[in-house]
Amino acid sequence: AYSYATTQYGYSYNYDSRNAAEQRARQECRAHDCQTVVWVKNGCMSLATDKHGTIGTGWAADYYGAEGNALQDCGRGCWVLETICTD
Repeated sequence: AYSYATTQYGYSYNYDSRNAAEQRARQECRAHDCQTVVWVKNGCMSLATDKHGTIGTGWAADYYGAEGNALQDCGRGCWVLETICTD
C-alpha cells in the first residue's frame, strides 16, 4: 500500500486472502490515504520511486523480475523501495 500524500508505504505477505493482505498493508502504511498499488499471489512484487514521489510497481515470478518491472514502470531516476516475495 502507498500514500501519495506522505510517500509512506506498507506491505504484507503470506495471508490467507487478498482482502486480509491488503488490509494489513494499509495498516502498515500508517497514513490516512494509503491504497493498494500492487498485489501478487505466488510470486514477487516490487515498489520503486524517484525523488519527486513518482512510483512504479511490478510483479513477476522472481525477485529480480519484479524489481525490473517496477523500475521500468517508474521510469528514469528511480530506485527500488521494497521487494517482497510470497513463500
